Amino acid sequence: MIYGLHPADIAVVIVFFAITIFVGVRVSRSIKNSEGFFIANRKMGKGLQFFLLFGQATDADTAIVVVREVYRQGISGLWLSFRLLFMTPFHWFLAKWHRRMRFVTISDVYMERYRSSFITIFFSAFQIFMSVFTIGLGYVVAYKTIKALTVKPAIEYTVQERESVESYQLMRALEEKRGHSSLSGEETAQLAVLQERDKQDELDSYISYVKPVPFFIVYGLIICIYTLLGGLMAATINDIFQSLLILVFSLILIPYGLMHVGGFSGLHDRVPASLFELFGTHGSEYTWYFVLTLALLNLIGTLQSAPNATVSSAARTEFDAQFGMITGSFVKRLVMITWAICGLLALAMYGASISDPDTIWGVMTHDLLGPGFVGMMLAGFLAASMSTKSSYSVSYSSLLVKNIYKPFFPDKSESHYVLMGRIAICIYLFSGIIVALTFNSVLAIMKIGFAFTGIFSAPIWLGLFWRRATRRAVIAEIIICIFLIVVAPFASMAIPLITTHPALLKETEKIEKTEDTFATVADVKAGLAEKPGQRIVKKTVIDPVGIYFEKVVRVNPNDPASSKEGRGEFYIQVAILELLGMDFSKGTKADIETARFLFNLVFPFILIMTLSMFMKPEEKKEDLDAFFAKKNTPVDADPEKDARALKESTADFGRFNSKKLFPNTQWEMLKPEKRDIIGFGLCWVLVGCIFLVLWGVVKLQWP
Repeated sequence: MIYGLHPADIAVVIVFFAITIFVGVRVSRSIKNSEGFFIANRKMGKGLQFFLLFGQATDADTAIVVVREVYRQGISGLWLSFRLLFMTPFHWFLAKWHRRMRFVTISDVYMERYRSSFITIFFSAFQIFMSVFTIGLGYVVAYKTIKALTVKPAIEYTVQERESVESYQLMRALEEKRGHSSLSGEETAQLAVLQERDKQDELDSYISYVKPVPFFIVYGLIICIYTLLGGLMAATINDIFQSLLILVFSLILIPYGLMHVGGFSGLHDRVPASLFELFGTHGSEYTWYFVLTLALLNLIGTLQSAPNATVSSAARTEFDAQFGMITGSFVKRLVMITWAICGLLALAMYGASISDPDTIWGVMTHDLLGPGFVGMMLAGFLAASMSTKSSYSVSYSSLLVKNIYKPFFPDKSESHYVLMGRIAICIYLFSGIIVALTFNSVLAIMKIGFAFTGIFSAPIWLGLFWRRATRRAVIAEIIICIFLIVVAPFASMAIPLITTHPALLKETEKIEKTEDTFATVADVKAGLAEKPGQRIVKKTVIDPVGIYFEKVVRVNPNDPASSKEGRGEFYIQVAILELLGMDFSKGTKADIETARFLFNLVFPFILIMTLSMFMKPEEKKEDLDAFFAKKNTPVDADPEKDARALKESTADFGRFNSKKLFPNTQWEMLKPEKRDIIGFGLCWVLVGCIFLVLWGVVKLQWP
C-alpha cells in the first residue's frame, strides 16, 4: 500500500491522466484562432453539445454535495441540487436565447444592450471573481475524497490527532444518548464544550496521509495542461470519455452498499422514517419553501451563467443548443438519484460517526471497494471534477480576454489572444487553490454563489425583455447591491464591534419535540424498541442557530461560560428584514436562509425597475431595435444566410410587433412557437417521470 492506496488503483489513475493529456495534445494542433479555442468555431452538433453539457453539469462537486446533504438531512437534502429538476423545462428557452444572441461571451450581451464598458467590464470581473470560488469548490471536493481514501492507521496518530478523533467519537455518543435518555449535568456541559470545538473544526473522525497544498498543485496542473492545449474542444472530447466514467462511479457503490446493509429493506430498518420524507420535517433545512427558493435562484441565475452561455453559443443551431441543454440536464437528474441512494446508504452504514460529511464518498469507496475498483472510482470521480473545471476555465478565460483585456489592447493577432487565454486559464485555475485553502466547507462555498445570483441576473433578464431598463439604473443597482450583498456582509466579519455586539449574537430558540416514527436498528440497540420497524415515540432536539451570523460560537470553546462572537458571513439581509418587522427568533435555519436568498434575488429587480421609471432613457431606439432584432431572429446554420436575416430584421423591426406577447408595450416577449410549446410540454412530462422515479426509489423496501 502507498499512502493507503493499492498499486492497482494508482495504475488505473495514471492511465486516466495519460489519456486526458493525450487528448489535449491532439486537439491543440487544430486550434487556429481565438474563436476556435473559446467556442470551437460554433461547430458543435447535438452529440457534442450533449456530452459537453452533461460533463459540465454532472460534476463531482454536485455528487459530493448531494451525498453530503442526504447524509446530513435525509432524502430532503437532495433538493439543494435536485431543485434544478423543476427548472429544467425552462432551459428549453434559455438555450435558444443564448444561441440567438450570437455572442462569444455572456458579457457581450451587456455591452450590446446597455452600451456601457463599465457594466461589461464589471460583470466580467465579477463573474471571474465568483468563478474562482467554483474552482475552489472543485479542489475542496477532490481533496476531501482523496483524503478519505488515504486514511492513516490509528497506530500512527500523533497525540493531538488521537485526542481529536476520540473527542469526536465522544461527542457523537453523547448526542445519541441525548436522543433517547437524559444527560447528567456533567455530560451536558461536556457535550456543550465538544460541540463548540466541532463548530470550530477542531474535531475529526479520522486522519489522512494527504495534505491539501501538494494535492491542489498537482491536481490543478493536470487540468491546466490539457485545457491549455486544446481549449473548449479538448474539454468536450474529454467529456465524452469522462462522462462514461461518471456513470460508472455513480453506480458502482450502490450494489456493494445494498449488500452491506441488507438491501432496501435493511436500508429502511437502519434509517429513521423521517429521513425518507422528500421535503423534510420540522427542523429540516430543506422545507418546501426553501426548495422553491433554490429553484428560483437557479432559474434566474442560469441566464447569466458564463459556462452555460458558452456551451449554447458553440452550437451550430439553436435547436442543437436546446437538445444538448435539455438531454444533458435530464440525464444529470437521473444520475443525481443514484447519488442520493449513496447518501442514504451512508446514513445506514455510519449513522452520525463521520465528522466531515464532505468526505462521505471517499469513506464509502474506501470501505466497500477492492483494489482496482477503488482506482476506477477515483478516476471517475476525478474525471467528473476535471471536466467541469476545464470547461469553466475556458468560459471564464474568454470573458477575461474578450471583455477586459481586448478593449485595452485591440488589434492584436489571433494567436496573441489565444496565448492570453491560456495565461488566463493558468491564473484562474491556480487562484482556486487560495479559495480552497480559505474555505474548508463545500456547502459554504456554494452558498456564497447563491447569495450573489441576483446582482447581475436582474440586469440581463430586464435587459432582454424590458426596453425601459436603463444604463444608469443598472449601474446604480450594481454599486448598491455589491455594497449591500457582498462588501458589507464580509467586511463585517473583521469588525469586532459587529461580531461581538450582543444584539447581533441572537440565536433561534431551542426546539424539543417528539415524533411518532418507526424504530431503526440503532433504536433497538438503545433499548427503545424490540425490533426494527416497530412504532415508537422519539425525542428530537433542534439546537439554536445564529440569526445574523453563519455561526455563533464561544470565544474559548473549552469554557461554557466564555463570551460569544459571530463567525462567518454577517446576514445583513436578515437584519434589514427584522428592522422591517419580521421575527426569526422562533424560526429555523431554513426560514433564515429562505429570507436572505429571496432578498438577494428580488431586491435587484425592484431597484432597477424603480430607478428606471424615474430616469430618462439614454439608449437610442435604433440600438435597442438592433439588439432585440437579434434576440427575435432564428439562427441559420449558414453564416451568410444568418447575416442576411439579421439585416432584414433590423431594417424592418416593426414586423415583430404582431408576434409579441404584449404588443405596443415596453415588454419584448415573443409569443411561443409551436416547437417551443411541444418541447416545453415534453420537458414537463420528463420532469414528472423523473420525480416518480425518485418517489419510487424512496418508497422501495424490497429486496
